[in-house]
Amino acid sequence: MKNIGCIIVGLITFFILPSCHGNKSTDKDITKPERHSLQFIKNGMVNGLFEIKASGLAITNSNNHRVIDLAKMIITEQTAIDSGLIGLKSGYHITSDDTMLPADSALVDSLSTKMGSIFDNKYVNLMVRIHRTDSLLFTLVAAGAKPDVKKFAAQSFPAVIKQLDSARAVLSSLK
Repeated sequence: MKNIGCIIVGLITFFILPSCHGNKSTDKDITKPERHSLQFIKNGMVNGLFEIKASGLAITNSNNHRVIDLAKMIITEQTAIDSGLIGLKSGYHITSDDTMLPADSALVDSLSTKMGSIFDNKYVNLMVRIHRTDSLLFTLVAAGAKPDVKKFAAQSFPAVIKQLDSARAVLSSLK
């Protein structure tokens, strides 16, 4: 329950904080749906990169075939989602770097030192948490973004749910 509260606070911050900062003249020129769309695209690119890096580690650091299969599936699905985000990114003239956040880099570094069942538990728990958050983001964006981003979110949502359900199934098998 505590995690859900943190996720909801994070999502609220995700959508409200960008509207509280920045250049006032730019804020007048950008609509709320466009601001939500921009934030969704930027965060989606960063999150996707993190998921792919962490899943790459799973292929090398895990001995569990279910964890490795999950990682391969996430890489495949996330690469497809990222391709769509790249298309949206160019349409919105987003020029931000495609780099991970420092906290995500630290998580990847931490995961890289783990092996076997310790790695499996940390990685799969992380994938469940990330995809639970992603599913909420995709749902919220569908309600508040521009039509092209809404369409993308709706088309990509089943892949996010598939990743979440798969991660949950693998997690239950680890216990």
